[in-house]
Amino acid sequence: MAEEATLELQTAAEIEPEPEKAAWADACDEARKWYNEGLNLSDNSAREVAYYQRAIELCPDFSAAHNRLGEVYKSRGEYESALEEFNQAKKWSLLREPGTDQRGDRSLLVQQYINQGEVYRMQGRYDLAAGQYKRALKINPGSRLAMNKLQYVNKLSGKYDDLLLPLLQTMSSPIFTRQPGMALPKGIFSAGFLVRWWTQEATLSEDMFVGGLPDPFRPALPYERSTDVLQVVLDLRYGLTDNFTIGLFPRWSTIWFDMQIDASAEEKVTGIGDTNLLTKYQFFKTRNTRISLFHLLSIPTGDEETRAGQFNTIVPLGSGSFNFTPGIALTTKKEYLEAPLTIHSNISYRFTNDEWVGDELRCDLAFSYPFSPDINSFLELNYRWRDSFIHPQTITVGRDRPMFSGGQAQFETAIEEKSGHTLFLSPGFQFILYKDIRLNVGAQIPLIKPEGGWAEKFVLNFGLRGFWDKNWW
Repeated sequence: MAEEATLELQTAAEIEPEPEKAAWADACDEARKWYNEGLNLSDNSAREVAYYQRAIELCPDFSAAHNRLGEVYKSRGEYESALEEFNQAKKWSLLREPGTDQRGDRSLLVQQYINQGEVYRMQGRYDLAAGQYKRALKINPGSRLAMNKLQYVNKLSGKYDDLLLPLLQTMSSPIFTRQPGMALPKGIFSAGFLVRWWTQEATLSEDMFVGGLPDPFRPALPYERSTDVLQVVLDLRYGLTDNFTIGLFPRWSTIWFDMQIDASAEEKVTGIGDTNLLTKYQFFKTRNTRISLFHLLSIPTGDEETRAGQFNTIVPLGSGSFNFTPGIALTTKKEYLEAPLTIHSNISYRFTNDEWVGDELRCDLAFSYPFSPDINSFLELNYRWRDSFIHPQTITVGRDRPMFSGGQAQFETAIEEKSGHTLFLSPGFQFILYKDIRLNVGAQIPLIKPEGGWAEKFVLNFGLRGFWDKNWW
């Protein structure tokens, strides 16, 4: 078998002089006539072969003629000749159109990879066939034909786990929309991490203090408080069956906070927060659509009474209780401008005991469109409603008054965080690195924020995630 030709772009120095170019264009025009005569026959006869051979003789870089001649050889069982013609077709596909200086059509190159894969499949060389289909999907992740062919040869060779590749390439995972509709296939392990940073600001007013506030403290209110958070979340998932996935998400946080009135001494706490346990069941799937039920169990592994700073101010790293979040998620893929537009959506509700955190309703909608085989763009809308909740708090007042020793005093109280609505617009990008390792970057920008409650000014996200199976290495 002839070795696959390397695709190289033609440089300006390789373009023929004007008279030769004109003659070349005329010859290629004549070649198209012979090519069309062959298409009119389309009977895989020796006469059809002769028409394509004449077209190639007149215009050697006529990619479509090489491709069609290879298809005829394939149907006649002349596999080595077919592979040679498909190699020639791929060689010229990206160089130029016959008779012009224009680059060729990449969609034709996809077809040539599929055709060559078909020859390998007919020869029983399933690994080589799968390689050609994957190359076709690399150029056009939305090619249903290449996906179906790859699934078929993987079943023939018993490599069911390899079905993950086209599924994940054509249905990319969103960045801020927490759960997509897909489940991991059986035996597939996914590992990664997320790094998130955000800042919050809110007004601390007198009506938020449960039981009221002593008179000496009232003149200092209302007060603008602020918090900066750096959070790292480990993302571990495993496919127990083709439809059932489990996951574990421990988190680590560093929180910078300012809860002092009339004093400017920012404090910091660092530690482990709550851990989420995921169970997901995919109950509906078609070629392009997946729907799953999921549940997140928040396990109180963090310290909800972490104290820091010279005044031992309480800054919780955990919720202090088990929280339950059931939900439903959908992922579907549509063809748009010859590329897959992937749509993710989910809705969930978190049930809590209203201490440290409140109940929460989330509705997410994400759109993903590939800029190239290795870059996906995202645009998401993330809606969140949080119920009010009450938590203990240490307030430090730094006003120079005779009744305060050293000019500062503390007040142990409880604060009611008000309920409110938040709507984020969230753009981002996903870069497909080596094999199935993905890099995500994105930002959340609040369009609607609650009045008087905790609200992020913005959220920055950086993540890395990979997929592994026994054949990955």
